[in-house]
Amino acid sequence: MEELPIYILAGGRSSRFGSDKARATVDELPMLTHVTRCLEPAATTITVVADEPDKYTDLGIKTIADIEPGQGPLGGLCTALQFEPQQTWILLVACDLLNLDITWINTLQEAAQEGDGAIAFRSERWEPLFAMYHTRILDQVEDALKARQRTMWRFLDSIAARVVPLPENFHQLVVVNTP
Repeated sequence: MEELPIYILAGGRSSRFGSDKARATVDELPMLTHVTRCLEPAATTITVVADEPDKYTDLGIKTIADIEPGQGPLGGLCTALQFEPQQTWILLVACDLLNLDITWINTLQEAAQEGDGAIAFRSERWEPLFAMYHTRILDQVEDALKARQRTMWRFLDSIAARVVPLPENFHQLVVVNTP
């Protein structure tokens, strides 16, 4: 498995959750800590994109602010792509995903080809918040935001993202939306 820059989205309002989801305690640790610990073996860097800078530095996690807050996950992707100094692939992950399997990253990396701009798991629907994006698609992300098209699955359709079938154990993934 090649290491890659990983960006974790934690800039949402957590309206369904009722409080800062990333700080919610799971087995005595903040959920964000669980996610970062799981991803560390595959990461060259881990950066959180939040609604304000340094929001999670007390957890020992580098945190940058959304360039344009309130734009949803596509806005967070735009921030990550603008922040990344290299022309490279990044892994974008939501902060509320538990039971991640590190081998899923390898599966996405193996599917990457030179011309691809995005690679994501898909069965009936896209899984855009555990997916790889190349910095070369920044202009397309910015164009989608300017057009007020912020839906991640529509964006993936619009750029003909590479589809990767769900791993057999993907059912173990837990998306935490409520306490």
